[in-house]
Amino acid sequence: MSSRKPEIFDATQKENIEKRVKVKIKLYKSSSCTRCPIAKFILQRVLSSKGLSYSELVEEKDVDKDRDAMAELLMYDAINTPLVLIGDKILREEEALKEKLVKGAIEELLSKQDQ
Repeated sequence: MSSRKPEIFDATQKENIEKRVKVKIKLYKSSSCTRCPIAKFILQRVLSSKGLSYSELVEEKDVDKDRDAMAELLMYDAINTPLVLIGDKILREEEALKEKLVKGAIEELLSKQDQ
């Protein structure tokens, strides 16, 4: 385990990040998916550990209710949910359930935002 402390942002930094990152994270889910709530929980946990808001940064797309969302899912060469899109990183199914991968993708997105 890393001894590095999680980076917590002050209110101004948080607001700036949320403005820049807005809708750069998408969660493709379906009502029949048993792993989708776990993927959502992991996203919420990682974002809150950074002091960021899930509801402000993540766009949920339900492939059962939205035909466009299903078309987008297929364009990412996926047929199953969950699929998490974080910037240009695509985390499919089992990858979306690995907190280390989700955290790494979010940290990479945040570091790109700082440049």
